[in-house]
Amino acid sequence: MNYITMLLGTALLFSGVSAQAQEGSGRHLGRPSPKQKKGPAKLSTYKIDQFAGRWQETSRQDSKTKAAIPVDDTFYIRFYNTTKADTKQGSSVVVTGAAEVLSDDYITTSASDFKIISLSGNEMVLDDENGAIHTFTKKDRFAYEVTTTPPVAVPDTAAAIIDLKPASLIKNWFAYRRNANPGVITNQTAIIRDLKITANTTGNNYKGTIEFSQSGKAIVKPCTIIITDNNAIIATDTNTWNVTIYKCDGQELILGKKGDIVYYFKNSN
Repeated sequence: MNYITMLLGTALLFSGVSAQAQEGSGRHLGRPSPKQKKGPAKLSTYKIDQFAGRWQETSRQDSKTKAAIPVDDTFYIRFYNTTKADTKQGSSVVVTGAAEVLSDDYITTSASDFKIISLSGNEMVLDDENGAIHTFTKKDRFAYEVTTTPPVAVPDTAAAIIDLKPASLIKNWFAYRRNANPGVITNQTAIIRDLKITANTTGNNYKGTIEFSQSGKAIVKPCTIIITDNNAIIATDTNTWNVTIYKCDGQELILGKKGDIVYYFKNSN
């Protein structure tokens, strides 16, 4: 999982399509097991208020081999007693927004999603389902709160590849990171979690399935995607996301809206 940045850009247009919501399903399209397990979603065994406090990452390991991974972009997550969290990775800016516990023991912070492995009084273990397990220790203050080191500049994606051919777009995309301006994400914000683009219908029009969280529920719906230049409209029968595409090379997809939310997707095909 990479560090949190703030990317600029604007525009994203999406037109609607009728669909059925699968609320509270816990499904996460295009992600590896156990998210794709069969059977109904289980209610989480955790409550958001159990996570209240400051959590600083102290170690990281490979989710398959269990080998230690060097940590040079430490995660800092502060859960408030409400459905609010601050997330910071490495020297990037702090992202403030909504936090909630979803079915099947998934937790979403203001910038990242995780599978909850365990939680005790002073230790929290989370799986990012992108190859790493993160162990956090509860702190009274974060390390960065006692330093004056300026944050690293936001990387520029001006030179990024933007290949909008069907071969690069028709993938199972899962969001491994989000960036948002402070205060943008609320409990009512529809936050994209997965985007499965299945077919090119006509011209620059596509269809697929989108999973997003809103008001504490995981929702899966059919969607349409309309692309004009580097802008896109992703739409269901109830929600529309207007975004600018900053990168698309068949393996990574970065899209979002200036002053709002930027999503970082990886191909899980």
